[in-house]
Amino acid sequence: MEKEMVDLINRDRAENRGPDGQPLPPLRWSEALAAVARAHARDMVARGYFGHIDPDGRSPGMRAKAAGLEWQAVGENIAMDSSVRTAESSFMNEPRNAQNHRSNILSPKFTEVGVGIAASRDGQLFITQEFLNPAGSLRTAFPHPQR
Repeated sequence: MEKEMVDLINRDRAENRGPDGQPLPPLRWSEALAAVARAHARDMVARGYFGHIDPDGRSPGMRAKAAGLEWQAVGENIAMDSSVRTAESSFMNEPRNAQNHRSNILSPKFTEVGVGIAASRDGQLFITQEFLNPAGSLRTAFPHPQR
């Protein structure tokens, strides 16, 4: 399911244009970032919450840094859905030109992605997408709110 989600993200990027009018490049898979995403998805299931900030007050950027990832831009999308396909479709149906899940997926500042998925007892999927532009990356990043 994680691979399917990454394939959907990169398909969405290929089908959309960046500010320069060119198709957006695919995001590179990061196993370290996927570990952060998996841990967050599992934590939401285990502790019964749904949010970008965990019950200990840690944000996506804090969780990435705690995992040893240095970044100049970080973002996170979360979904609770019955399938990765419907979750990605919901993200992409959000308004254009707004700061939302869609804008994270289509952001040219991100270069890496990691996905984590955990199922609750009732079968709902808790899906976490982590996006990152590593510190020292050649691609210029702009400040991104940690949601």
